[in-house]
Amino acid sequence: MKRFLKIITSFSIIACMMLTPVHAFASSSKATQKVLLPEIEVTAAQLSDGITVLLTRNDDNTYTQTIYTNPADVPMLLATADGVIDWAEFHLGFKDWTNYSNELYFNVSSDEPLDKIEGKAYVKSTSYLNPEEYYSDSFKTNLYGSSNTGRQLSSGVDTKDATKVRVGFKDVWLMAISGDYCVFENDSVIVEKE
Repeated sequence: MKRFLKIITSFSIIACMMLTPVHAFASSSKATQKVLLPEIEVTAAQLSDGITVLLTRNDDNTYTQTIYTNPADVPMLLATADGVIDWAEFHLGFKDWTNYSNELYFNVSSDEPLDKIEGKAYVKSTSYLNPEEYYSDSFKTNLYGSSNTGRQLSSGVDTKDATKVRVGFKDVWLMAISGDYCVFENDSVIVEKE
């Protein structure tokens, strides 16, 4: 009975959070500024445009990080809302890439109501020796208790005449409203132009 009440409470909290409008601000490491970041919705098809990482808590309170390249392989996990982050999913995507436009964004979800996320995102050439940097900036976003949300980081990253780029992240960490937090290991993936 306790477990049933816990599940019902978790779903009620998630429903309330999903129906609450969310506004977030980002600050650039180069200059202090406030930018309104619009919410975006991510579909399974869009997950193939970047990197999807799932953290799962181990019995010793460490995390195992798993990278997914096929959206169908990402497991559907339950939300417990017990104050401890048992799992967290982070997706950094680069979508709608044409000769004239593109969009760099992230999507994050967890079993806990989330307070904030911080990190650095980049878009580089695929060269190993001396990659050209097209975009590199820090982000810090308040999540206002949401358990599943996304934000646009940039639109119109100038990739010159590249047909493939490396999209990645560094030093990304996520904090729940309970104060518990988790850290994603730095990673990247190659994205091809549409």
